[in-house]
Amino acid sequence: MNFLGWTIATGLCLTVLYGIYNPDNTHTLSRELASVYTATFRTAWGIGVAWVVIACATGNGGIINTILSWRAFIPLSRLTYCTYLVHPIVFYVCFNSMRTTLHLTDILLVFLFVGNLVISYMVAFIVSLAFESPMMGLEKKVQTDQASCTKRKRQENKEM
Repeated sequence: MNFLGWTIATGLCLTVLYGIYNPDNTHTLSRELASVYTATFRTAWGIGVAWVVIACATGNGGIINTILSWRAFIPLSRLTYCTYLVHPIVFYVCFNSMRTTLHLTDILLVFLFVGNLVISYMVAFIVSLAFESPMMGLEKKVQTDQASCTKRKRQENKEM
């Protein structure tokens, strides 16, 4: 069952990624095939990712679980949502500050991707320090005050 699940999940995800890839652009997809792909690729990708999550959560992830649980990912995982929120701003600033149009090449796309990724995480780190961390500290303070108040009320009720 485990091997079958991994095979199906890998096959679905690879089909979504490379199923319509044509390196020499000699033919295009028919309208029917393009419609089927467009209607199903998100679901297929979701099923593949869902298998990875379920397999890792139930202890059947093997090496994938080991890689995804690597301690170096912990700081990045705490910044992902903030990065998601700030990356459009980083893109806007980057692309609207260019004075000329770009002639896109593979290496230029790699540089733009890596640069925007690093800058987005740096901005997310600053935003997280400025807004998220103080709110987490305030939330922890409120929760401990509520817990101590509840504990005090229980003790008073026992004494009566």
